[in-house]
Amino acid sequence: MQSLRGLIIVGAAVGLSYLMVSAAFTPPPVAADPLTTRAVWTIAPGGFASLAGSVTGADYIVGNYTVVNPPGAPITLLVFNETDFAAFSLHRAAVPLYNVTGDSSARLIFSAPYTDTYHFVWVNGFAPTTGLVLSVYVVTNYESNALVE
Repeated sequence: MQSLRGLIIVGAAVGLSYLMVSAAFTPPPVAADPLTTRAVWTIAPGGFASLAGSVTGADYIVGNYTVVNPPGAPITLLVFNETDFAAFSLHRAAVPLYNVTGDSSARLIFSAPYTDTYHFVWVNGFAPTTGLVLSVYVVTNYESNALVE
């Protein structure tokens, strides 16, 4: 009976040692950045789709977008900071930090002037009465401006 207890204690010690050692050598989990994406969004006429996330000052977002349906339809890309996006979403005056209007596809290169939450907003400028829904393919990547040695 004592040998069984001793075996249980040794087994528990070996198990705990294994857990401690494996935890020490396992890297921390990496969460996907919300500003790194690849998606197709459907945007109702007069509506918008947005992508938001924190950006450290001087870091940048690169990517591109294309209206895939109907091909060639114009779309507007606006980038707002947190304060101006709140105003925009309430249909109040808002000043975008980046603006591309009238293209059906374009390259996106946005360098954050300061650390904040930024909203990348694609706007379907067609009136709701047209019924013209846009499908937009968007690819974005968060790029750090920090030097890694």
